[in-house]
Amino acid sequence: FLLEGLILSTLVFVLLFIFWSMRRKRILKQQQLVGVELLKQLRFIMADIQKHRGLSSAYINGSHQVQQDISQLKVRVDRAMTNMVKRHTWFSSNERWKNVDQHWCNLSQGFKHHTAENNLQQHNMLIKNIIFLIDDMAGFHSLLDVHTKQSFPLHVLWRELLPSCEYMGQARALSAATLASDDCDSVVKIRLRFLIQKIESSSANVWHRIPANKSQQDKVKKLINSINEDVIAMSGNISVLDFFQIATDALDSMYEQYDAVLSS
Repeated sequence: FLLEGLILSTLVFVLLFIFWSMRRKRILKQQQLVGVELLKQLRFIMADIQKHRGLSSAYINGSHQVQQDISQLKVRVDRAMTNMVKRHTWFSSNERWKNVDQHWCNLSQGFKHHTAENNLQQHNMLIKNIIFLIDDMAGFHSLLDVHTKQSFPLHVLWRELLPSCEYMGQARALSAATLASDDCDSVVKIRLRFLIQKIESSSANVWHRIPANKSQQDKVKKLINSINEDVIAMSGNISVLDFFQIATDALDSMYEQYDAVLSS
């Protein structure tokens, strides 16, 4: 009887362990699926705030025709951020999220009272914190050690691809502000050349991990050429909105790559 009891106890323990392991795997999988969905939603918020930075900077420097686009972006970001808190309790208790939310609220309502330079810097700081927030969220949802089907770490998306997008976003905003003011001084030229270098090196690093298609490469190259020719050299007669579209096409091509990996 003692032996039978020992065998029975061992069998029960093994079955309980198997059940616990399976349940833990299901919980982990569900947690990671939620995290992947949040990666998608947060990148849309980041992309819209990047657009807001560019258009608001142009507005401050005189391009008032973008007022309606700025207002629409504010409504869209406000709605998206409100929905995030309603659907996911992690955000309501996260201090970084609270800071991002408050910073966006103040900036989106008061950007007209900033100088173009301060507006750029405030947006840059906000977006930097959003990227940090994404890393926090990914860690909480157990995504830091996940690899894609292409065998590279998933965190390449927010630790390498999103920063590359941000260099493009900063170049778009600074260029839009410069075109709106019709003046590209020596300091702005240095900053834009620095951003071009960062765009080239960071996109090359991303494409080493995630191969780009020719269309994407062409759009990024077109952006760099436009910055050099239309903004730094002021050799063209491009409008703020036409330049903004060139830059947005390049940024969107990078975000499409981000989305494709998350959907694969």
